[in-house]
Amino acid sequence: TLGGVYLLDFESLAFIWVGKSVPKDIVPITFKLACDALLAVNCKGKERMQNMSLNLVFYGFEPEVFKSAFR
Repeated sequence: TLGGVYLLDFESLAFIWVGKSVPKDIVPITFKLACDALLAVNCKGKERMQNMSLNLVFYGFEPEVFKSAFR
């Protein structure tokens, strides 16, 4: 099964990848947790978040930029 939710950081892009067996009611919570994590892990957290795109990606619908960054 492909369960789990992962936060993948790729410079000015970050992705929240949601596995196919993750309950859909969990998805909204993941966005808040991802923002909190990105703010906490970088010394320029708030400044960096203003210049970053945070993308929600579901299993099977990964865009090309995601596939090329995370093989």
